[in-house]
Amino acid sequence: MSMPAAVRISPLPEADGPVTTLVFKTLSDPFVGKISIMKVITGTIKTGMELVNTRSGKAEKINKLVFLRGRTQIDTQEAHAGDIVAVPKLAYTETGDTLCGQIDSREPMSASILLRRLSLRPSLRRRRARRKRWAPVWQD
Repeated sequence: MSMPAAVRISPLPEADGPVTTLVFKTLSDPFVGKISIMKVITGTIKTGMELVNTRSGKAEKINKLVFLRGRTQIDTQEAHAGDIVAVPKLAYTETGDTLCGQIDSREPMSASILLRRLSLRPSLRRRRARRKRWAPVWQD
């Protein structure tokens, strides 16, 4: 039995592998400037590292790593596979870019491989209440 073409399997977080990150959101802060929010897919990213943008081929230096907790920013020296961190002031990086340790080690990733499909339904109690409320309208 073959899998449908629409199903993609995302890489599992590997702490020992080469560094690969995916920028999935970019924020603009009036004081800091551009903040890139990324997920570390494989490896460990550290402050002071240089990562290569696979889209542009240019190197980006990671000067500061920050965990975002609401409006609070928690500085950190490293982030491991599976962590979501913010990096301010990346010059050549845009939303959807892949940053990695070596340009030839990875190809650009798409954000869709990281997204999980989730279906939410109201509770049975709410569905019954809605049916009861709308039953007279539907019968006319």
